[in-house]
Amino acid sequence: MRSGEGWDLYQTMRQRVQNLKWYHYGNTDAWGPATATNPYWANQRRIYFYDPASALEKLACPVLFVFGELGSSPTTVMANVTAVGFLTERAGNQDVTISVIPNAGHNLFLEEKDAAKALTEERLRYAPGYPQEFVKWARNRIDRRHPPETH
Repeated sequence: MRSGEGWDLYQTMRQRVQNLKWYHYGNTDAWGPATATNPYWANQRRIYFYDPASALEKLACPVLFVFGELGSSPTTVMANVTAVGFLTERAGNQDVTISVIPNAGHNLFLEEKDAAKALTEERLRYAPGYPQEFVKWARNRIDRRHPPETH
């Protein structure tokens, strides 16, 4: 994706798997437009190869980071939590919340430990606690700015 090289190999692999059930679940490694010039690929390069470090070191607003415990791997998740904490601390940001949602994968869907199970639409459920984490964080910010009146 980064270099644009190896397109023939990608096309061969893509054609071999495009009739398999899992292929139509977006964002698998073989899923994507058939042409190398499709704008999708330029957008994917911006996402996959973006390094947020310089932006995080300058971040001064209230921010909530939410990670799925079972993301890429638990080791990677904890490395990302540590890096985000370090970079936002370097920025001097005093209002940083980092949350790790148990039993959630990278996209914060409930993740079964049995990775061999086929991906199906009915399995794509957000992990318990994920939506509530946003509500709790937002309410906390509102309460800080507008504390309840005491009489």
